[in-house]
Amino acid sequence: MLRGIDSDEIKGNLNQIIIKIKNKNIPIILAGFISPESYGKNYKEKFDNIYPALAKEHNLILMPFLLQDVALNPKLNLEDGKHPNREGVKVMAKNLSPYIIKQLKK
Repeated sequence: MLRGIDSDEIKGNLNQIIIKIKNKNIPIILAGFISPESYGKNYKEKFDNIYPALAKEHNLILMPFLLQDVALNPKLNLEDGKHPNREGVKVMAKNLSPYIIKQLKK
């Protein structure tokens, strides 16, 4: 996304990955992302729909936004402002844990 790749291409690539993993009977939790506003309304709408659409199509557990509570928080990101630091990863892991439990119960 951050390179401005067409959202249809991203969705197609993710779909191929999901199919390959499902064919090996490996459980999947789809951890989504959202596009920043700076990419424009049309791109954001298309991109933001990728993960929910794939989760629905493949009957996957969806964590809507992997960086929930971490994105744009300077205390939880490296100096580049884009990648989580150690504390940010802890928040991500805590946020992901209910989805892992849900997958284990599936």
